[in-house]
Amino acid sequence: MVEFPEDRQAIEIIPRAHADLPLSITGNTAVWENSENWKASGYCLKCLDNDSDCPTIEYINDKWYYLTWNHNNYYTVPHSQITTPLGLRLGTRYALLVEALQILTKSESTTDVSKGLWTEVNPPTSV
Repeated sequence: MVEFPEDRQAIEIIPRAHADLPLSITGNTAVWENSENWKASGYCLKCLDNDSDCPTIEYINDKWYYLTWNHNNYYTVPHSQITTPLGLRLGTRYALLVEALQILTKSESTTDVSKGLWTEVNPPTSV
């Protein structure tokens, strides 16, 4: 749990050491980028425009935040929270990315949305 200071100053963030978030949280837009400097590795928001740099993001306290690289460390502030993660095709603990969950299921699987369950369905075979 990261606690942001009352004065809303930037705090140092030590990103996770490896890609360990499920696809339902990262979607297809948070991609892991390794760096020669282990402190610079982390999730980046995949850009639709290949010409621009992809911002580094981190999942903190069940929310996504943009990070800033400065003096060999990452930093963030409370107002760097991504307020519309689903609009960027990112999931959260409270709003799992349904598209990612569908990717994880087989084509013959179906969803019982009313119960929030994924149920395996075997289609009838022709005789």
